[in-house]
Amino acid sequence: MVNGDKLLLEFTRKGFYFDKDTLFNFYLSMITKPFVILTGISGSGKSKIAEVFAEVVSEGKKDCYELVPVKPNWRDNKGMFGYHNVIDDSYYITPLIKLFIRAFKNPDKAYFLILDEMNIAQVEHYFADYLSLIERD
Repeated sequence: MVNGDKLLLEFTRKGFYFDKDTLFNFYLSMITKPFVILTGISGSGKSKIAEVFAEVVSEGKKDCYELVPVKPNWRDNKGMFGYHNVIDDSYYITPLIKLFIRAFKNPDKAYFLILDEMNIAQVEHYFADYLSLIERD
């Protein structure tokens, strides 16, 4: 359970001001379904609310979340899941896969994936496989 006053204090300490209702609604959304899409005007703090929330919940452990900037050229899921490089026969592992591995090794901890600027690329091109994965639970 997240302490609402602690959460509000941490946001304020970091120089971000969200009212208690907004933080409470974000928290309720996270525990209702571990998938939240925030919409709003540019610069309104959508990514920051998720990032600071993840920092507070994980008690400052930066290995418990990844902020992944979506690229406009994402036409498939390689930017999220990586790919096999046939030239040097290696696999490019993304920050998302590294986050999955850490979460798999520590199932009792909360982990957060924050996709910044999801609308920059067509979501259905890169996100469908991830949605299928999280919908299985």
